[in-house]
Amino acid sequence: MEFIWKPDLGAEKSKKPSVSTVKFNDGYEARIPNSINPSLRVWNCTFTNNLQTTNEIDEFLNKANGTTAFDWIDPQGKKGKFVCREWKMNQIKFGVFQITAVLEEVYE
Repeated sequence: MEFIWKPDLGAEKSKKPSVSTVKFNDGYEARIPNSINPSLRVWNCTFTNNLQTTNEIDEFLNKANGTTAFDWIDPQGKKGKFVCREWKMNQIKFGVFQITAVLEEVYE
């Protein structure tokens, strides 16, 4: 499955590396990554479109159901596998709708 839609300008990427930390009484701190891919991308995106395109995006995300990973090229042009566990849709004006989605990178 490939997610083919491009987000609006202003998409926001966040990263929070998964790291285990051990602190000692003398102030020394040791850190180690929790996995071989400790820093995954998370994109908060908005897609503004007509009703037909918005319904296509919504149907795609419903089909993936937060469990099936899909291919996506992020706004920086980097390919990856992503899941979308949360999205919402609202109507901006007559015939114009927005989907706001959180796309999380995964490795399989």
